[in-house]
Amino acid sequence: MTSPYGPPGRNEPQTWGQQVPSQPTSYPAAYPNPYGAGLGESTPQPRESGDGSDSSPDFPADEDEPRGRTGLVWGIVVAAVVIIAGFVVLGYVWAPWEPAGRGFLVNTVFDSSAMDAGVAGILRTDYGYSDIQASDVSCPANQAVRQGSTFSCTASINGSTKLIPIKVTSDDGNYEVYRPQ
Repeated sequence: MTSPYGPPGRNEPQTWGQQVPSQPTSYPAAYPNPYGAGLGESTPQPRESGDGSDSSPDFPADEDEPRGRTGLVWGIVVAAVVIIAGFVVLGYVWAPWEPAGRGFLVNTVFDSSAMDAGVAGILRTDYGYSDIQASDVSCPANQAVRQGSTFSCTASINGSTKLIPIKVTSDDGNYEVYRPQ
C-alpha cells in the first residue's frame, strides 16, 4: 500500500483515518521564526520587576528597526560636504559669471613695485619726462586687476608731487597711464 506521504517503509506510522496531532515548529535561536510565534508558541512578554517597572523582554532588539536619526545626520553631513566643495570650486577655480572665468574669491592684484617701474617707463617714453626713475613713482598696493577700475599713482616730477591717473583696460593686467596732473 502506498502512502500519500511518500514510499512506505520509512518508519512512519500508518495514520489512515487518524488525526495527527499538530506539533509546533520551533526554530533555533540562531534562526528566529520570521513569521512571529508559531502554533502553540508564545512571544516573550515583558516581566515586571519588584519595583513596579517593566523590564525588557528576553530577546535582542529587532535589527530592522531604525536606529534613531543616523540616516538624517549622514544626509546632512553629505549635503554640507557637497555645498562646501561647490563653494571652493566656484570660489577659487571657476566662476563663469566672473571676467576671465576666475573664481570670485580669487583677487588678482597689481604688484606695486612692478607698477612703479611700468608707470615710470611710460612717463619717460610717452610723456617726455626723461629724468624720472621708478623710485620717483609710488603706486598703491593691492589694486585689483579688474577691467574698468581706476586708481592714481603719485610721482615726484621736477620737485613737485603729481597725481597720475591709471585705468585698468583688461582683466589680463593691461592699463592706461594718463598725463600727470
